[in-house]
Amino acid sequence: MGYKVAIEGQSDSFKEELNREFKKAGHEAAESGAVDILVYCINPLSCEATDYDALLKAYENTALELLRKVSEYLPLLEKGNKKRLCFVTSLDSSINNTRTSDHWERIISASCNMAVKTLFNRLNPLGFTFRVFAAEDFNNLSDASYAVRYMLQDRSMEEESHQHSDEKRIVIRDKYEREYPW
Repeated sequence: MGYKVAIEGQSDSFKEELNREFKKAGHEAAESGAVDILVYCINPLSCEATDYDALLKAYENTALELLRKVSEYLPLLEKGNKKRLCFVTSLDSSINNTRTSDHWERIISASCNMAVKTLFNRLNPLGFTFRVFAAEDFNNLSDASYAVRYMLQDRSMEEESHQHSDEKRIVIRDKYEREYPW
């Protein structure tokens, strides 16, 4: 039997593609009740350096909405079988980003990354697992198939050695499973 999956966040076309990929893998959209996997797409709108109103609105619609949605779904995830929180972000959210000008939306992505780390620190000890996938480009819908495969994959779990247990670490991975610092 498949998992019940809820998909939230920005980038409607990418979310639709994620939904198709989960369905292809035998999982269904969570309509109501228990949720096994929550996916949140972090794709803030571009912001200009001096447009603080747009930056604030993008922050509210991305970072604060991430926290609202996770809070809304936690009771449903508690009832589910998987208890997995997944986030799709861009490679630009990594501290290894090579862009040198503009792109003020990275401030929002950085706050989302910190929120995800804080959620991990609080929820992983309670049995929640996490996945963070870095899309090269939210317009490249083929990244969705890699994201879904990564989100469904169980990682190593070594109770006696957390440093060797992937389920006790949180990292950003791309479609090649390369890890990125954040």
